[in-house]
Amino acid sequence: MNASDSPFAVSDLSRFPFLSPTEVALLLRVNESTVRRWIREGRLRALRTARRKGLIRVSREDLQRFLDNAVVHAETVPERP
Repeated sequence: MNASDSPFAVSDLSRFPFLSPTEVALLLRVNESTVRRWIREGRLRALRTARRKGLIRVSREDLQRFLDNAVVHAETVPERP
């Protein structure tokens, strides 16, 4: 599955090459702490800027890759009896 086939395409965000964990959380309708946990666990790739404490940013490409993998995993989950 490529980005154009994904039901979660974030290509309309092309003017925003990097997103904060808060913005990712709003897009995915999850809690920001969930996004930060995904980053900490290595499930969602993120960059830390060199400024002060280092702001966390997620690239659109990494977010799309994460979503594509999430769709694949969701399709392989067996249904409950």
